[in-house]
Amino acid sequence: MEVRLAGTEIPQDPKIEAEQGAAYDADARKYLTELIRGKVVDFKAYGLDEKDRIVAEVYFGRLNINLEMIRAGVAIVDRLNSPAALDLQPYFRVEQESRDAERGVWRTFSLTPNRRVGTKP
Repeated sequence: MEVRLAGTEIPQDPKIEAEQGAAYDADARKYLTELIRGKVVDFKAYGLDEKDRIVAEVYFGRLNINLEMIRAGVAIVDRLNSPAALDLQPYFRVEQESRDAERGVWRTFSLTPNRRVGTKP
């Protein structure tokens, strides 16, 4: 079973060098593994995506793993493909907190209202 974290995405942009985009993906996978490896998690499912993955919020106890990914700066809010039923306000708040603290991708990444735009340090 594959799960896609609802409300989140790993930054990708054609203006960013392929190696840097791959590093974002590797950082996100590593952090997610650290958060949930060996743990029993719960899901709040919103349906399936185009690749037949379950789109869900993932919880370890009260901890929302999706929000933790954004808080750590290894993911950003998915502004285009989030489920309509998902309240994105907490996601935007956590993303702004991460952005203000320049965590993870926010050290080298900026966000326009419509899409992501990579920047070089």
